Amino acid sequence: MKLFHASLSARIFLEYHRRFPDKKLFVLRSYGYRDGDDKEFRSTLRDKCAGLVSDSGTYSLNNRKTPPPRPITLQGFINYALRHGHCYDDIFNFDSDFTAEGFATNIDNQIRMEEAGLKPVPVIHDIFGDEIQYYIDKGYQKVAIGSSQITDFETLYYVVKKFEGTNVKLHLFGTVKYHLIAYLPIHSCDTSSWVYTGQYGYIRYYNKHKGKTDKIYLDEYMHPDKKHKIHYSSYEFRYELDRYWDEELNIGYEHLLGNAGTFYKQLVNLHYLVQLEERVNQMHKDYGFRT
Repeated sequence: MKLFHASLSARIFLEYHRRFPDKKLFVLRSYGYRDGDDKEFRSTLRDKCAGLVSDSGTYSLNNRKTPPPRPITLQGFINYALRHGHCYDDIFNFDSDFTAEGFATNIDNQIRMEEAGLKPVPVIHDIFGDEIQYYIDKGYQKVAIGSSQITDFETLYYVVKKFEGTNVKLHLFGTVKYHLIAYLPIHSCDTSSWVYTGQYGYIRYYNKHKGKTDKIYLDEYMHPDKKHKIHYSSYEFRYELDRYWDEELNIGYEHLLGNAGTFYKQLVNLHYLVQLEERVNQMHKDYGFRT
């Protein structure tokens, strides 16, 4: 399985590469947030990436409460992909309608992109309708699942069973929940959780003693929900956590605080995801999945 890191900046990418030159990252860049880093990933950083894909930015189009920093349109994305698509392993369809009734709009966008000479990966939003069978019948080799209808393991399992025996590769948008991606043959997924978890003062740590992931608040500020959160100051495995930071990343608790702390928290969370990908791939190997 390939875990693509969304919203990855060139700065944190280079810092991670400096610390772990043998671990190449899969990177997802969004057309909705295109900036100077896009050019850097397409050129000087391209050979340092394990993979590079381009999302159309329609998630931003559908979910932002304020206008995006730059316009997000189908024609704009087509023009961008025609200029730069050769730099990406895949580009995703401009799936502008996220509703269960959005297939007509999204397939029209898919066809318009294909008529322009592009090969976008289609995105499914209605897992219970005709979309899945349509893409199977048309012979698509890869599809993405962007459906809000996937709320648990059972619904994702339902989708995977639909594709059983087709050799279609499945990309799962916007989640890296272990119970979803470890036990099913998901080819790839993406997340930007490493960004926001760090911004809000948390780090994720796989606790081998518990066999699960802990989300730990670093006690920078007073927290209203202290009773139900894991806090660094009272964490039962703080000694093991401190050793992990020191041995894996050569940083200490003091690096994670203050003005520079967000960057280091994001670095810690990025490394957690790299290790999560390794654990999932071992599970896929054990299950005999060819992802």
